[in-house]
Amino acid sequence: MEQHHLSLTEIMPFYIRTKGLIMSDLDNMHYDYIQRVRKVMLYIESHLDEQLELQKLAKIAAFSPFHFYRIFRSLVGESLSEYLRRLRLDRAALQLRAGQKNIITIALEAGYETHSSFSKAFKKHLGKTPSSYRHEGKEQNLLINLKTLNQGIKMDAEIIETENINVLFIRRTGNYCASAPDATKTLWSQLGNQGIDIQAQQYYGIAHDDPDITKEEQVRYDACVAKAVGMKISGELSEQNIPGGKHVRFVHKGTLTKLSETYDYIYGHWLPNSGKQLADRPCVLEYIHKPDCLDEDKWVTNVYLPLA
Repeated sequence: MEQHHLSLTEIMPFYIRTKGLIMSDLDNMHYDYIQRVRKVMLYIESHLDEQLELQKLAKIAAFSPFHFYRIFRSLVGESLSEYLRRLRLDRAALQLRAGQKNIITIALEAGYETHSSFSKAFKKHLGKTPSSYRHEGKEQNLLINLKTLNQGIKMDAEIIETENINVLFIRRTGNYCASAPDATKTLWSQLGNQGIDIQAQQYYGIAHDDPDITKEEQVRYDACVAKAVGMKISGELSEQNIPGGKHVRFVHKGTLTKLSETYDYIYGHWLPNSGKQLADRPCVLEYIHKPDCLDEDKWVTNVYLPLA
């Protein structure tokens, strides 16, 4: 029987389809790994006070401890121990600047048993001792306080109880001015791909880090949408819960490029004079304006800070 050898023209359609299926499988595997590692990152961020064992975290991600450690480093860019240490020391810096806890309490919450070990690690991380960092924070808050008094700046603070909010989100790292718009546009695109009306949704932002403390390339921003009927976890979309509870709410009006002025007022003026203590969770932004509102002067953003 005469053998028939397939020509390149006959082979190419099969090759293209097969390659497409392989690439699709690889993409799906990549996103699956991201989702599983993201689940662990969210767990770490909300359990920093606990002993976080490798075996437990690997189980959350459904990897073996051996492979999880390497996968985490590959996707996050830091080892698991480096990531934990950095988040705890960054949180300690925020607590020192707030001035509401003594240094040894902050050290213990960061996982250090002695003042000296904490001081050594903190200085290595931020270049200053905890006591000098706290002193600089007090001076900075005093200057901000005087500035708000001289300029007559005043914002209303409303203490409210909020409900838990289940959201889908896109995370980006880097300078907020670039990462927030990028995350938001990607979120809208992913929702649009699911046939969701992006104008009819409620959006939030979670600013996890203070750029004055965290290295710019490690600053985390989550662009979030309240999960509604028809929304699915797919592509880059992950899911998390924004905890409810007692919050103080401020209203920021206008462009988000001036949001730092609102933060200065809150942390430098309102907080030191309020008698309140903030909980160790990030600030949440609630965007009242719609995505199609291009006039930044008409933008309205509710700023929520969790209270202890």
